[in-house]
Amino acid sequence: MVHADIDVLEGVDANAVIEDGPVIGGSTAQRLLCNARVQMVLERPDGTVAGVGRLAREPSAWMMRQLRHRDDACRFPGCDARRFTQAHHIEWWSRGGTTDLDNLILVCSFHHKLVHEHGWSITRTDGGDVAWYRPGGVRYRAGPDEGVA
Repeated sequence: MVHADIDVLEGVDANAVIEDGPVIGGSTAQRLLCNARVQMVLERPDGTVAGVGRLAREPSAWMMRQLRHRDDACRFPGCDARRFTQAHHIEWWSRGGTTDLDNLILVCSFHHKLVHEHGWSITRTDGGDVAWYRPGGVRYRAGPDEGVA
């Protein structure tokens, strides 16, 4: 169990706590949110429960088959990894994203970590094309940098 304030879900640089364990960074908590069964419990300042959030973050088995069929491999440009791939919510589930094929992308564990712990982002166009962006908002394209011979 990971306990975190709502600030962690909103991307604020805040820490979370593993139950009966250590403190972890907010980016690590966000990555765990993407890979774990998650149930949000809203608490009042006195600790009493105010509400329980949605539970269906993980894609079903049939949805994973469709995702693997559609994406085939990690969708990071130039990465053809087919093993150790995971479904990633383009609009993060922890931030209100849906568990629908249009909001999911197949990524390897390395590139999944880029998004959650190193500030990269992903968008999908209406046509289904995927674009990756570096932490500063510059679009990433595979291949040599301009001006490099």
